[in-house]
Amino acid sequence: MKDFYREDITDAKLRLQSYWLDKPIKTLNNMPGSAGVIDQLSTMFIFPEQKKPNVNDLLRVIEQIDIISTCANTNICEKDIIIDQLGGFIASFHKFYQAPLCRLKVDYLMEDLGDQSHTLVHGAPPLCD
Repeated sequence: MKDFYREDITDAKLRLQSYWLDKPIKTLNNMPGSAGVIDQLSTMFIFPEQKKPNVNDLLRVIEQIDIISTCANTNICEKDIIIDQLGGFIASFHKFYQAPLCRLKVDYLMEDLGDQSHTLVHGAPPLCD
């Protein structure tokens, strides 16, 4: 779990989280169709048309939380402690970045990406079309 707090992972988490600071997330969450808006915003952020993609940060963070989640899901690590410490972050991360994660899973054949962490907090892997 200490790798989750490495400088490169922390920097990546901060870049991914800071993107949402100027967005009206509380307002969006209560509107019909808000999931689609969040999916569009996150996909445009991770795969921008005109500048360097932010996909490396996404991959760094999801790989770390998948490693930690695998440890919990296989009962090597104490699942309740992992959920208590990281469950909220993991659930939010999947909520905000599910669309780009699904794009990586489907379009780039990263089929298991995010499955362990999504299963840890939601009980099943994510559904991607």
